Amino acid sequence: METLPTNGGHQSGKFSLDRTGWQCDFAAPTMRQKAIDHFLDAVTRHGVETKDKSCIDVGGNEKVYLQTNERVPVAQDKEAAFRFLRFLGAPLPEAELNVVVTRNPLLSILPNLRFLDPGFTAETTGSGLDIKGDLLVEADVARIEGRFDVVVSFDTLEHVSDPFTFCRNFVRLAKPGAFLYLATVFSWVYHPSPEDYFRFSPTGLARCFEGADAVLLESDWVEKEISVFACLRRK
Repeated sequence: METLPTNGGHQSGKFSLDRTGWQCDFAAPTMRQKAIDHFLDAVTRHGVETKDKSCIDVGGNEKVYLQTNERVPVAQDKEAAFRFLRFLGAPLPEAELNVVVTRNPLLSILPNLRFLDPGFTAETTGSGLDIKGDLLVEADVARIEGRFDVVVSFDTLEHVSDPFTFCRNFVRLAKPGAFLYLATVFSWVYHPSPEDYFRFSPTGLARCFEGADAVLLESDWVEKEISVFACLRRK
Protein backbone atom coordinates (compact mmCIF):
# COMPACT_ATOMS: atom_id res chain seq x y z
CA MET A 1 0.00 0.00 0.00
CA GLU A 2 1.33 3.41 -0.95
CA THR A 3 1.13 6.30 1.52
CA LEU A 4 0.67 9.94 0.59
CA PRO A 5 1.25 13.03 2.76
CA THR A 6 -1.81 14.24 4.66
CA ASN A 7 -2.46 17.00 2.12
CA GLY A 8 -1.72 14.83 -0.88
CA GLY A 9 -4.47 14.85 -3.46
CA HIS A 10 -6.62 17.42 -1.66
CA GLN A 11 -8.76 19.55 -3.90
CA SER A 12 -10.36 21.82 -1.32
CA GLY A 13 -13.52 23.53 -2.43
CA LYS A 14 -14.04 21.38 -5.51
CA PHE A 15 -17.07 19.65 -4.09
CA SER A 16 -19.23 19.93 -1.00
CA LEU A 17 -22.33 18.18 0.34
CA ASP A 18 -25.48 19.61 1.85
CA ARG A 19 -25.46 18.20 5.36
CA THR A 20 -28.64 19.90 6.60
CA GLY A 21 -31.72 17.99 7.61
CA TRP A 22 -30.24 14.93 9.28
CA GLN A 23 -29.03 16.27 12.64
CA CYS A 24 -31.86 18.44 13.93
CA ASP A 25 -33.83 15.77 15.79
CA PHE A 26 -30.88 14.37 17.69
CA ALA A 27 -28.52 15.33 20.44
CA ALA A 28 -25.25 16.73 19.19
CA PRO A 29 -22.66 15.61 18.88
CA THR A 30 -22.73 11.84 19.34
CA MET A 31 -19.72 9.82 18.22
CA ARG A 32 -21.58 8.60 15.11
CA GLN A 33 -22.64 12.13 14.18
CA LYS A 34 -19.10 13.42 14.62
CA ALA A 35 -17.84 10.65 12.35
CA ILE A 36 -20.43 11.40 9.66
CA ASP A 37 -19.64 15.12 9.78
CA HIS A 38 -15.96 14.22 9.57
CA PHE A 39 -16.67 11.98 6.57
CA LEU A 40 -18.43 14.88 4.81
CA ASP A 41 -15.42 17.10 5.47
CA ALA A 42 -13.14 14.42 4.04
CA VAL A 43 -15.32 14.09 0.93
CA THR A 44 -15.03 17.83 0.34
CA ARG A 45 -11.33 17.91 1.18
CA HIS A 46 -10.49 15.17 -1.30
CA GLY A 47 -12.79 16.39 -4.07
CA VAL A 48 -14.97 13.28 -4.03
CA GLU A 49 -18.13 13.35 -6.15
CA THR A 50 -20.98 11.30 -4.67
CA LYS A 51 -23.96 12.28 -6.82
CA ASP A 52 -25.31 9.28 -8.72
CA LYS A 53 -22.39 7.17 -7.45
CA SER A 54 -22.66 3.65 -6.05
CA CYS A 55 -21.89 3.60 -2.32
CA ILE A 56 -21.76 0.93 0.36
CA ASP A 57 -21.69 1.13 4.17
CA VAL A 58 -19.91 -1.93 5.59
CA GLY A 59 -21.39 -2.93 8.93
CA GLY A 60 -24.22 -0.40 8.66
CA ASN A 61 -27.90 -0.74 8.00
CA GLU A 62 -30.91 1.36 7.04
CA LYS A 63 -31.63 1.84 10.76
CA VAL A 64 -29.10 2.92 13.39
CA TYR A 65 -28.96 3.87 17.06
CA LEU A 66 -28.82 7.63 17.72
CA GLN A 67 -29.26 9.75 20.84
CA THR A 68 -32.23 12.11 21.11
CA ASN A 69 -32.33 15.39 23.03
CA GLU A 70 -34.64 13.81 25.61
CA ARG A 71 -33.31 12.61 28.96
CA VAL A 72 -34.09 9.15 30.27
CA PRO A 73 -36.38 9.39 33.35
CA VAL A 74 -34.72 8.44 36.63
CA ALA A 75 -35.42 4.80 37.46
CA GLN A 76 -37.68 4.23 40.45
CA ASP A 77 -35.01 2.30 42.33
CA LYS A 78 -32.69 5.35 42.13
CA GLU A 79 -35.20 7.96 43.31
CA ALA A 80 -34.31 7.47 46.99
CA ALA A 81 -30.60 7.98 46.28
CA PHE A 82 -31.39 11.14 44.29
CA ARG A 83 -33.54 12.51 47.13
CA PHE A 84 -30.67 11.89 49.57
CA LEU A 85 -28.22 13.71 47.29
CA ARG A 86 -30.63 16.65 47.06
CA PHE A 87 -30.89 16.69 50.87
CA LEU A 88 -27.08 16.85 51.12
CA GLY A 89 -26.92 19.57 48.46
CA ALA A 90 -24.67 17.36 46.38
CA PRO A 91 -24.69 17.61 42.56
CA LEU A 92 -26.98 15.09 40.88
CA PRO A 93 -25.70 12.80 38.10
CA GLU A 94 -26.89 14.02 34.73
CA ALA A 95 -29.66 11.87 33.31
CA GLU A 96 -28.63 9.88 30.25
CA LEU A 97 -29.86 10.86 26.82
CA ASN A 98 -32.46 8.56 25.35
CA VAL A 99 -31.23 6.29 22.54
CA VAL A 100 -33.58 5.44 19.69
CA VAL A 101 -33.49 3.37 16.53
CA THR A 102 -33.97 5.67 13.55
CA ARG A 103 -33.34 5.92 9.82
CA ASN A 104 -29.64 5.99 8.98
CA PRO A 105 -28.71 9.66 8.33
CA LEU A 106 -26.31 8.56 5.60
CA LEU A 107 -29.35 7.77 3.42
CA SER A 108 -30.09 11.50 3.22
CA ILE A 109 -26.54 12.17 2.07
CA LEU A 110 -25.81 9.18 -0.17
CA PRO A 111 -29.08 8.28 -1.94
CA ASN A 112 -27.56 5.28 -3.73
CA LEU A 113 -26.25 3.77 -0.51
CA ARG A 114 -26.22 -0.01 -0.01
CA PHE A 115 -25.45 -1.87 3.22
CA LEU A 116 -23.31 -4.93 3.89
CA ASP A 117 -24.21 -6.64 7.17
CA PRO A 118 -23.62 -10.20 8.45
CA GLY A 119 -27.07 -9.96 10.02
CA PHE A 120 -26.46 -8.76 13.57
CA THR A 121 -27.23 -5.06 12.94
CA ALA A 122 -30.39 -5.85 11.01
CA GLU A 123 -31.59 -8.14 13.78
CA THR A 124 -30.90 -5.73 16.66
CA THR A 125 -32.38 -2.66 14.92
CA GLY A 126 -35.34 -4.51 13.42
CA SER A 127 -34.49 -3.49 9.87
CA GLY A 128 -34.30 -5.64 6.77
CA LEU A 129 -31.10 -7.00 5.31
CA ASP A 130 -29.77 -5.37 2.17
CA ILE A 131 -26.63 -7.36 1.29
CA LYS A 132 -25.86 -10.14 3.75
CA GLY A 133 -22.15 -10.79 3.94
CA ASP A 134 -18.97 -10.84 5.99
CA LEU A 135 -15.67 -9.31 4.84
CA LEU A 136 -13.84 -12.19 6.51
CA VAL A 137 -15.55 -14.65 4.14
CA GLU A 138 -13.90 -14.80 0.71
CA ALA A 139 -17.05 -15.87 -1.14
CA ASP A 140 -18.97 -12.88 0.26
CA VAL A 141 -16.24 -10.46 -0.81
CA ALA A 142 -15.80 -11.96 -4.29
CA ARG A 143 -19.45 -11.52 -5.28
CA ILE A 144 -19.41 -7.72 -4.74
CA GLU A 145 -15.74 -6.99 -5.43
CA GLY A 146 -14.96 -3.79 -7.38
CA ARG A 147 -18.58 -2.56 -7.56
CA PHE A 148 -18.58 0.69 -5.56
CA ASP A 149 -17.44 4.30 -6.05
CA VAL A 150 -17.55 5.14 -2.34
CA VAL A 151 -16.96 2.61 0.46
CA VAL A 152 -17.49 3.60 4.11
CA SER A 153 -17.57 1.96 7.52
CA PHE A 154 -18.40 3.50 10.90
CA ASP A 155 -17.72 1.97 14.31
CA THR A 156 -17.45 -1.57 12.98
CA LEU A 157 -13.76 -2.49 12.87
CA GLU A 158 -13.48 -2.82 16.66
CA HIS A 159 -16.01 -5.67 16.47
CA VAL A 160 -14.03 -7.66 13.86
CA SER A 161 -11.85 -10.58 14.95
CA ASP A 162 -9.34 -10.12 12.08
CA PRO A 163 -9.00 -6.38 11.28
CA PHE A 164 -6.15 -6.92 8.79
CA THR A 165 -8.17 -9.21 6.53
CA PHE A 166 -11.23 -7.00 6.97
CA CYS A 167 -9.34 -3.87 5.83
CA ARG A 168 -7.78 -5.54 2.80
CA ASN A 169 -11.18 -6.84 1.74
CA PHE A 170 -12.81 -3.48 2.51
CA VAL A 171 -10.59 -2.02 -0.22
CA ARG A 172 -11.54 -4.81 -2.63
CA LEU A 173 -15.16 -3.61 -2.70
CA ALA A 174 -14.07 -0.36 -4.36
CA LYS A 175 -13.73 0.33 -8.07
CA PRO A 176 -10.32 1.55 -9.31
CA GLY A 177 -9.95 5.18 -8.22
CA ALA A 178 -12.82 4.92 -5.72
CA PHE A 179 -12.77 6.67 -2.33
CA LEU A 180 -12.83 4.80 0.99
CA TYR A 181 -13.45 6.09 4.50
CA LEU A 182 -13.31 4.06 7.71
CA ALA A 183 -13.86 5.34 11.25
CA THR A 184 -13.43 3.36 14.46
CA VAL A 185 -12.58 3.88 18.14
CA PHE A 186 -9.42 4.40 20.17
CA SER A 187 -10.98 4.87 23.62
CA TRP A 188 -14.56 3.76 24.20
CA VAL A 189 -16.55 1.66 26.65
CA TYR A 190 -16.86 -2.06 26.10
CA HIS A 191 -19.79 -2.56 23.71
CA PRO A 192 -20.11 -6.10 22.30
CA SER A 193 -22.03 -6.16 19.01
CA PRO A 194 -21.96 -9.15 19.22
CA GLU A 195 -18.25 -9.02 20.23
CA ASP A 196 -15.85 -6.14 21.00
CA TYR A 197 -12.22 -7.00 20.22
CA PHE A 198 -9.90 -4.05 19.52
CA ARG A 199 -9.06 -0.34 19.81
CA PHE A 200 -6.97 1.58 17.24
CA SER A 201 -4.60 4.54 17.16
CA PRO A 202 -4.19 6.41 13.85
CA THR A 203 -0.92 4.57 13.24
CA GLY A 204 -2.44 1.23 14.17
CA LEU A 205 -5.36 1.78 11.83
CA ALA A 206 -3.02 2.67 8.98
CA ARG A 207 -1.07 -0.55 9.65
CA CYS A 208 -4.28 -2.56 9.13
CA PHE A 209 -4.30 -1.46 5.48
CA GLU A 210 -0.76 -2.61 4.73
CA GLY A 211 -0.84 -4.86 1.71
CA ALA A 212 -4.16 -3.46 0.53
CA ASP A 213 -4.45 -2.34 -3.10
CA ALA A 214 -4.92 1.33 -2.18
CA VAL A 215 -3.21 4.64 -1.53
CA LEU A 216 -3.53 5.84 2.06
CA LEU A 217 -4.55 9.52 1.93
CA GLU A 218 -4.94 10.16 5.66
CA SER A 219 -5.03 8.38 9.00
CA ASP A 220 -5.64 10.57 12.04
CA TRP A 221 -7.99 11.46 14.88
CA VAL A 222 -11.69 12.14 14.38
CA GLU A 223 -11.77 13.18 18.02
CA LYS A 224 -8.45 13.35 19.88
CA GLU A 225 -7.74 10.10 21.73
CA ILE A 226 -11.34 8.90 21.31
CA SER A 227 -11.94 7.97 17.66
CA VAL A 228 -9.84 7.61 14.51
CA PHE A 229 -10.27 7.46 10.74
CA ALA A 230 -8.52 6.51 7.53
CA CYS A 231 -9.14 7.76 3.99
CA LEU A 232 -7.89 5.78 0.99
CA ARG A 233 -8.03 5.76 -2.79
CA ARG A 234 -8.29 2.42 -4.57
CA LYS A 235 -5.51 1.88 -7.11
